Amino acid sequence: MEVLVHYTTQEIVYNAFNNEKYKIDNTSHIERFNAVDKYFKKYCLSQENLFFIVHYYAIRTSTIKYLVGKISKKNILIEFYCYKN
Repeated sequence: MEVLVHYTTQEIVYNAFNNEKYKIDNTSHIERFNAVDKYFKKYCLSQENLFFIVHYYAIRTSTIKYLVGKISKKNILIEFYCYKN
C-alpha cells in the first residue's frame, strides 16, 4: 500500500481537505496537481487504492490533526475523498 503524506501548518489548507470532496485542477493548483499527478501515475497501475494523509500542526497551540482520504483522477481533475470518523 502506498500513502501520500502532506504536512501543513496552515489551517486553511487543512480545512480545504476536510470537506467531503476536494478537487485539485491543473490551473489554479499547478504545484499540488503536479506532485499528486506524479504520485498517481507512479502507483495507480500497481495499487488498487491510493491514500493520502493530511497532517496539520497548529504552531500556537501545538495541536495536531490528521485526515485520511482516497485519491482518484478524472481527466484533468484530481479528487480527494476524505473519510471521516
